[in-house]
Amino acid sequence: MDITTRNMNVETVNAGQKGFTLIEIIAVLVILGMLAAVAVPKYLSLQQSAAGQAVQAALGAGISQATLDYSQQLLKGDTSAQAITDAATDLGNLYTTIGDFTFGYAATATGITVTVTGGVAGTQGATVFSNLGATAITSKTVNFQ
Repeated sequence: MDITTRNMNVETVNAGQKGFTLIEIIAVLVILGMLAAVAVPKYLSLQQSAAGQAVQAALGAGISQATLDYSQQLLKGDTSAQAITDAATDLGNLYTTIGDFTFGYAATATGITVTVTGGVAGTQGATVFSNLGATAITSKTVNFQ
């Protein structure tokens, strides 16, 4: 048998095998469907959780700024009550935006209430805040006395 005859025999044997069978394709699609059914809800849950944590982190940054400003007012010689009032005023004038979020500050008798009021337009903060709606804790009072 020469080389030409051997090549013809190999081509004849492989002539019927030109791709995947229908069963193989369906099996792959079923497996992909099962993976998607598990992965997509998990991904959405993680996304929602991350958004909530982003708002909590922003609230923490606002609280930290309120504490820092209150301490600076005390170092200037203000009484505690006056330091709270002055700090809330300064915060409202200087720190309405921290990172991708906007804040509001209000003086109380014993501290400052910090509120995340929204996200800065055109940033991830705006998207995160609008997606969470009313489900996020967006306000906390820091008591200094």
